[in-house]
Amino acid sequence: MTVSNIVGPMMMYMDRLVIGSLVSIAAVAYYVTPYELVTKLLILPAAISSVLFPAFSASLESPQGGDSDRMFWRAVKYTLLLLFPVLFATTLFSRQFLAIWLGHSFSQEGALVLQLLSAGVFANGLAFVPYALIQSAGRPDVTAKLHCLELPLYGLTLVALLGRFGIAGAALAWALRASVDAGALFAVASRFVPSVRGTAVRELLVFVAAMGVFALAAICPPGWPQAVLFAAVVVPFCLLGWKKGLTDGERRLFVEVVRNRLSPPS
Repeated sequence: MTVSNIVGPMMMYMDRLVIGSLVSIAAVAYYVTPYELVTKLLILPAAISSVLFPAFSASLESPQGGDSDRMFWRAVKYTLLLLFPVLFATTLFSRQFLAIWLGHSFSQEGALVLQLLSAGVFANGLAFVPYALIQSAGRPDVTAKLHCLELPLYGLTLVALLGRFGIAGAALAWALRASVDAGALFAVASRFVPSVRGTAVRELLVFVAAMGVFALAAICPPGWPQAVLFAAVVVPFCLLGWKKGLTDGERRLFVEVVRNRLSPPS
């Protein structure tokens, strides 16, 4: 845990230090602002994983492994349903959002960075679930070893892509590291949740499809094509998630929570 708490922040802040050293301090602002904006969404999977940690710990202690399998996939499902629509909209309307918020010139520099980081945050958000499982199984050494392995590879990739593509290359390096890290954590989690191994191909296809949709959103021309693409992706996703992704009990609970939130105080 000590190693992870040292190496993790190094990878978190390495990109801005390298950008400031190799490009300019002004470029750091164009990178950090989209980064701080989109990574705030990770509070959602962080909240889910904080609840999962004691639940996984108790479940893994039971002789039959408890409900680890069911909890794992429910957490992945909830994270996917929460993050994908928001990050897709962020990718699709990044130029307009940054132009309204910070001006057209900032939008020209930071839109692609925001789009690439959104894809990385999607992968990073899903990785919170296997990370919580591995930690609760008493194996923090596994994540520490992964971080130590990723650090030099990420550093080399960051420098190479930054020199080639500027701050967009730095964002691409971060997204690639987050995706590789997520894949490694899911692979390790398969030791504790065997169904992860059995559905690896399906989950990989879902992830690749999601990345393809993010790429399509990034290259979509502004105007009515964006509105059409948003409706064509988000509406079916929400309907499918409601009908197929959630159980009857989960739908009833969701409706009850919304009704209680919207009802006026007595």
